[in-house]
Amino acid sequence: MSSMDWDATLVSILNNTSSQLNRYFSIIIFAFGTIGNILNILVLAEKTFRSNSCALLFLVSSMANLVT
Repeated sequence: MSSMDWDATLVSILNNTSSQLNRYFSIIIFAFGTIGNILNILVLAEKTFRSNSCALLFLVSSMANLVT
């Protein structure tokens, strides 16, 4: 096996590995982000946090992140 063949095989393996990682990790990251935003909305919508302006901004930010 020549050096060129080995390089082409290595590039092919790395491209395939990268594709598989992107496919599965993006789903996991999306799921954790959605769960995190829902939990933020549930916590920040409680009565004790409604009077805090910073909590209100985080609540609106979580709602916007959930929609987009």
